[in-house]
Amino acid sequence: MNDVHIDDLTELYRVGAVNLPQTAVQYSETAQHLHKTALSETAAFTRSIGGLGPLYAAWTELRDLVQGTIAVQSRENLLAAGTALTQIAESFADTDELNAQLVEYAAELDSPLSTDPETGEITGTPEYERPPYVPDAPGPDDPHPETEPLPDGMI
Repeated sequence: MNDVHIDDLTELYRVGAVNLPQTAVQYSETAQHLHKTALSETAAFTRSIGGLGPLYAAWTELRDLVQGTIAVQSRENLLAAGTALTQIAESFADTDELNAQLVEYAAELDSPLSTDPETGEITGTPEYERPPYVPDAPGPDDPHPETEPLPDGMI
């Protein structure tokens, strides 16, 4: 029961290299969308009689909590966990040739992988795609790029 199988190793690598980064992208985008709400919150909470409405403080506190604590921190945790899982799979690859071949195939994302029982060859078909990058997730205190002046000649 303690043996490492082909499916275990390739899935371990795939989760770390593909699935967790894909999920981190979603948290990054969530943080970006929440960050943009700060640009119009003053107008949204300004009362017709002047001043900010009573929900302004509650809203900004909630937004900052969700943006910073949930979205940004989850993105960071997912990326760290993904890195750890791929490193674990690569460590297995250092132990023998078959594991090295499995990690190499998984790194190329030509999976799901299986071993042909008659020939022992590893086969697979493309199924997953690694995200090209994971966008930054702005924290609640980060500046808004929309409020910074554009370089000369840009509209």
